[in-house]
Amino acid sequence: TGAAVGLRAISGGLSVAEERTVSAPVLKQYELFKRRFDAWLSDSARVHTLASAEVNIVDYLDVLLLRNANYGELEKSTAAVIFFTPGAARRHMPRVKGALNGCLKAKPPRSRLPLPDEVVFGLAGVLLSLGHMAAALMVIL
Repeated sequence: TGAAVGLRAISGGLSVAEERTVSAPVLKQYELFKRRFDAWLSDSARVHTLASAEVNIVDYLDVLLLRNANYGELEKSTAAVIFFTPGAARRHMPRVKGALNGCLKAKPPRSRLPLPDEVVFGLAGVLLSLGHMAAALMVIL
C-alpha cells in the first residue's frame, strides 16, 4: 500500500490484484493481525522470511494460546501472516497445520446463536460508547 501501483510487489508488498483476493473488511482484519505479529517479531528480535515463516507462525501461535486467545484469533492470525508472506501456503506448512489442530483441541470454538447484524452492531456501539473497544471488536468478529 505504500509503493506506487506497478511497483508494489517488487518492493515486497502485495499487488493490487493480490489484495483483491479478499474482501475489504477481511483485508483490514488481516492488516490488524499482521501488525500484531510484526510487533511480536520485533519484540522477539526475529526476522520473518519465507524460510522462517513456519517456525515463526508456530511460535506465535504458542504465545497467543498462552495469552488465552480464542481459536478464531489463532486461525485469523495464521491466515493473515500467510497472506502477507509472498510464496507462503498453509498446505506447505505441516507444523502450522499441526499447531492449529492442537490449538483447536486446547481452545475449541464457542458457538453462539446467530444474531441479526443490526443487533450485533447495536451491541458493539453500546460497548464502544462505554469505552469497551476490545469487547466491541469481539462481538463483531
